Amino acid sequence: MNNLIYMPIYLNEKLLLSIYPIVIDGYIESKSIKSTKDKSNSLKISKDCKHQHSNDHKVSNNNKDHNKTKDLSETTTDDSSGTLDDKHANKNELTIKKIYTKFYLFHDLRNTMINTNMLRHITELDIINNNIQSGEYVEFDSKITSESTCNGIINLINIIHEYDSKELDKLLKNTETQNSLTNYTIIERQLENFKKLLEMNDSDNIVMQFNKCKAVLNIDKKCFYSRNIYDNSNFSCKVLCKVLRCINNNDSICLLDKTGMQDYYKDYIKSLDPYLDILKENNIVIPENIITEITGPAIQVIPMGIYV
Repeated sequence: MNNLIYMPIYLNEKLLLSIYPIVIDGYIESKSIKSTKDKSNSLKISKDCKHQHSNDHKVSNNNKDHNKTKDLSETTTDDSSGTLDDKHANKNELTIKKIYTKFYLFHDLRNTMINTNMLRHITELDIINNNIQSGEYVEFDSKITSESTCNGIINLINIIHEYDSKELDKLLKNTETQNSLTNYTIIERQLENFKKLLEMNDSDNIVMQFNKCKAVLNIDKKCFYSRNIYDNSNFSCKVLCKVLRCINNNDSICLLDKTGMQDYYKDYIKSLDPYLDILKENNIVIPENIITEITGPAIQVIPMGIYV
């Protein structure tokens, strides 16, 4: 199984580059080779030639006043000099860098973690029996579902906008909500602000079906290779991740934690029921109940990679 080449559809590069050096060697290799060649030739020619002739002639007649002296001197100098300088330089610089792709690093890291027993493949029985420790690295097979709080909120906003909130406000006449300060115009604004909180920082929760169990993945939308997360839904894929927690039947995982006001928004969504019922009574199709939590048995994880 380790020799299979998986294709990631989601890869968190920051986590990958942080964990890889710790598990492998402490660094990502880069090689550089430099070659230099230099040739220099120099030739110098010099010729010196000097000829000197001297002739002295002296006649003396013992007369101090009439001594005759003849001095003849001849000098010939021939000096030649030549220089030939030939320089030849050949400098080659070759730099070779070995750059590993994210896919290679991911496959190398996964195989190393398996071979060193740092990564464990889990099944639904491990979740049901609570045989999973927080903080361990696990791999499992599952399917991305379309369950999403943010998707439900976006669909409601679109419906109210398309029917025109002012026109929908007229439906509240002669109902139990006619004297309420809340109407569809207000609800549309509230939902817009709610949506901004859920989409903040490009983080989200996606829900994956794990046979009889579910997995909640805290993901970074930018790490998906497809711009639409749900292009990859409803087919089997593998997840390599770090476990945050594993819950049983009596517990749940809230999908509104990032708002910092999960209890308030749970109550707010419930408060919309009378207004949504009025829309249904007027043959306006709306989404099913907006999901706000996942009941156990389930796990919540931070994925490093999702791959097929």
